[in-house]
Amino acid sequence: MKQLEQKLKQEGLRCTDARRQVFTALQASSKAQSAKDVFAALDSKASVDLVSVYRNLELFQKLGLVHEVMSGKFALCGHDHKHSDNHVHVVSVCESCGDSSELEAHAPGVCEFVNGLKANTSGLELLKSVTLKGLCPSCEQLQ
Repeated sequence: MKQLEQKLKQEGLRCTDARRQVFTALQASSKAQSAKDVFAALDSKASVDLVSVYRNLELFQKLGLVHEVMSGKFALCGHDHKHSDNHVHVVSVCESCGDSSELEAHAPGVCEFVNGLKANTSGLELLKSVTLKGLCPSCEQLQ
């Protein structure tokens, strides 16, 4: 929550109850979530409508607090960074259980992988994230 409050303060924005509730719902799950998933996870007493969830997810994405990892699904950013950093975020998503996690940006092999993508594909200078789909270690053991 502190990360949310700091980022909003830096941008001159208020940390409203709706923003706190949406962020908390994202934190409560290890899975990438759609706006409808987040809305369903909110307390029934919450005064947050679905449109507010969409708007807050969009804002969080602009602030670098979440990444859109699949069409319409968002996951919290897994590390501290300046939003202006020009590194690519690599997120893995389990196709079985839905868990998502962000790989350490400078872990051995990750930078080489992303730089290889950029070098061999035109137009990727705007690449901000890569989503890898497969099985997480837990689900892989069940196979």
